[in-house]
Amino acid sequence: MKTTKLIPYSGVDEIGGVKILVSTDETSIFLDFGKPMSRWKKYYDFPYLMPKSISQLIAFNIIPGEDDNLRGLYTVKHDVEDYGIEKEPETCIEAVFISHMHLDHFGHVPLLNRKIKVYAGRVTYLLCQAYKLHSQKISVENDLDHLDTKHENFKVFRYGDKIKVGDLEVTPIPVDHSIPGAYAFLIDTGEHRIVYTGDIRWHGPANFLTTNFVKKASEFEPDLMLCDATRFDKADLNTEEDVRRRMLTVARECRGVLVTSLSPVDIDRVNTVCKIADEAGRTVVMDMSMASKIARLHGLGIRNYPNLSRIFVLKPSKLYRRWQKLFMKHLTGEEITARNGLEEAEEKLGKLFAGAIEIDEIAEKPHEFALATTPYSLKELSELSHRIGYSTSGGVYIASISEPFEEEMEIKFERVKNWIESLGLAYYHIHSSGHAHPFDIAKMISEIKPKTVSPVHSMHSTVFQKFINRYANVKLLKCGVEHCIGK
Repeated sequence: MKTTKLIPYSGVDEIGGVKILVSTDETSIFLDFGKPMSRWKKYYDFPYLMPKSISQLIAFNIIPGEDDNLRGLYTVKHDVEDYGIEKEPETCIEAVFISHMHLDHFGHVPLLNRKIKVYAGRVTYLLCQAYKLHSQKISVENDLDHLDTKHENFKVFRYGDKIKVGDLEVTPIPVDHSIPGAYAFLIDTGEHRIVYTGDIRWHGPANFLTTNFVKKASEFEPDLMLCDATRFDKADLNTEEDVRRRMLTVARECRGVLVTSLSPVDIDRVNTVCKIADEAGRTVVMDMSMASKIARLHGLGIRNYPNLSRIFVLKPSKLYRRWQKLFMKHLTGEEITARNGLEEAEEKLGKLFAGAIEIDEIAEKPHEFALATTPYSLKELSELSHRIGYSTSGGVYIASISEPFEEEMEIKFERVKNWIESLGLAYYHIHSSGHAHPFDIAKMISEIKPKTVSPVHSMHSTVFQKFINRYANVKLLKCGVEHCIGK
């Protein structure tokens, strides 16, 4: 009988950082290769203090060290002269499958041996190109040059593909999450069958994707289901329609500046902000980095994709980076010429927007605008205080992101709250999670009927076990510990 082993190296008893090794006697693959942010933040502070080497990350237990199961896992690009892929060591890992483009699932892919194939969906690929252009190469974690379809080891999959890797067959199934292009995976080893949900929800605008996944996963008859268990600490039942309704109530009452904080790749939320701004008679002005990321997904037929021709881009007081100047070229008349295809694409993206607006215009007529900013961003609040002063009468700040769940996020949140209070803005938290709540997880498991289910992406595995035990056999995993499927 063929042996199927599973070893989680992170993403168990922590939020994110998922790295799960699945191996048979012949083949080894990873499900996601994310950055475990809670571990990372114990030692580093972006962008001021960044990892110097892969060995440093191993020493701090942020990534696993190489052993017999992980031989040749990491690249030697940063350690040799005249680097070429032929200088990479032989590796026992054949492929990594990325569920979606959140850093806690994707962020450590740049560390991998370039001989390892990386499989990702189309949206993840396009967002990866934005990340590549926008990020500064200040760390070994930011080297994304090989993550391009020009390189033979970067593969873009689509729904319906069945991907053969050694004696494994992997089938990607799209699911609903707070970023477009999220996938679950069905892994068939020939002897055992595994379902990995990735990050998943059943209450979002694209819940039909999750419904289809549950049907396919049920037909798959899995031995093991690796299940997103994020929301077992604090569940809520808010839907995107609930968010829209509550935001609209606030926007209509607001008589001053309206500031929203949201994820730059949560297309559903961006669309909701655009809708409520329109209904409240306001013009959306978007942070430039957010605008560039969203623009890369234009033309893909993504559900709820906003009309960019009605959105203005906030012009920074100064453009420091080439990509910024290229993106703003047709909005501000910047004198710059693209040097390659990636820069040409950035230049074209700026044309999709209605125009550029400076913070002074918002300060003069704050009641006419809805300012969309990235989570914990202070630069817009600082600029407003400089232009308007420390009183923005009747203004509102809507945080439409998850509440902070670890110490550093709480520190950032407190800093933002201090600015909000200094400006006299009323604060509202209006959000719908990108992760399924407990009863939806229970329903999912009941319909899929796995022989065993194991929680991942959670700090509350024992709560999951006690709650789900009546629906299925629950097996708790431990980081770095080998688990044999079927035993």
